[in-house]
Amino acid sequence: MKYVLFSLLLITQYSFSQKYLSSASDVSFYSKAPVEDIEAKSTKGKSVLDLSTNEIVFSIPISSFEFEKSLMQEHFNEKYMESEKYPKATFKGKIVGFDTEDKGKQKVEARGKLIIHGVERSIDTAGEMTYIDGKITLNHSFKVALKDYKIEIPQLLWQNIAEVIDIKLTFDYKPYEK
Repeated sequence: MKYVLFSLLLITQYSFSQKYLSSASDVSFYSKAPVEDIEAKSTKGKSVLDLSTNEIVFSIPISSFEFEKSLMQEHFNEKYMESEKYPKATFKGKIVGFDTEDKGKQKVEARGKLIIHGVERSIDTAGEMTYIDGKITLNHSFKVALKDYKIEIPQLLWQNIAEVIDIKLTFDYKPYEK
């Protein structure tokens, strides 16, 4: 009986040691359009990475994106993203190709479900992870078509906002400690 309890304690401790929490994030998007380019950034994203299952989850508050012009930020939240109704963007999936035995940069893929504006879609994107001294950094870039997430652009503004937006995200992770 003591052996079983000891084994369970070790398994539980091991599984917690495989979990990493984001300690910093940098998420941005860029829209290149004929009339003007639009860029916004957020440092409020949160993420959990479980290396025992390779599962990853992240969440970014929509209203945390900051723009150069306050009017753009207001329109983004109220007219396009409806951030009161859809307060966050989330991803839940798996990281493929990451190995903590390999130090340094590694090419990886993230596969899972991305939810933006209340719409869930499967995505599969290439990125990069770095593992140095027990710390992990995830860098990913991908494109999002606004129509795929039912984000409507008024006909009057079609030259101001790109139909496909470039997304970049970076999460720095530290081991989870109780």
